[in-house]
Amino acid sequence: MTSLLTILIACAMALPANFEVSLDKRIGLSYFRAAEDLVADGALLDQNRKLAEELFVLSAVIDPALRNSAIIGLISI
Repeated sequence: MTSLLTILIACAMALPANFEVSLDKRIGLSYFRAAEDLVADGALLDQNRKLAEELFVLSAVIDPALRNSAIIGLISI
């Protein structure tokens, strides 16, 4: 559990300022939406791609109901 919190904090610190407000560590959907926003921008930089991947995975870890959607999101990038 400690490592999960460490990952959540690290991801939150790496996000641009506008994402910090939208992320809620208890709501997986907020991570999923942040990942979708990064992917929707089109041309993904390597750093943003990695961040989007991590956000999709974290969304599924926080809310297992998002597992299939997160997998589709990962496949899409």
